[in-house]
Amino acid sequence: MDIHVVKLNNRSINVDYDGRNVLRARIYNKEGDEITDGSFVLIEASKEGLIGLGSEIIRMAYEFKNGYHEHISPIRESLYLENMGVFATSDSSEIIISCNNGLGKVGD
Repeated sequence: MDIHVVKLNNRSINVDYDGRNVLRARIYNKEGDEITDGSFVLIEASKEGLIGLGSEIIRMAYEFKNGYHEHISPIRESLYLENMGVFATSDSSEIIISCNNGLGKVGD
């Protein structure tokens, strides 16, 4: 195993792990075309929103099924839908969180 430096809340710590804790973020336009290159993702959340989303992601991990996914859709004027522990504001993009054990390891 290798030692890696991990940034956690702007603090660096050394950890020993096998590099399987990976995440891939992709961005798509309304037509379904991937536009990830040159883009970035910004997720802003209140303290309660972070707790709610984090709790649901942990729950999702414990019940992990490859390919399972959840949608977080923006609220609409007549529909306030909480999903994954949060309400997405009306000016938000839809977020899809998906379970995928096929991402490999860091450095693959």
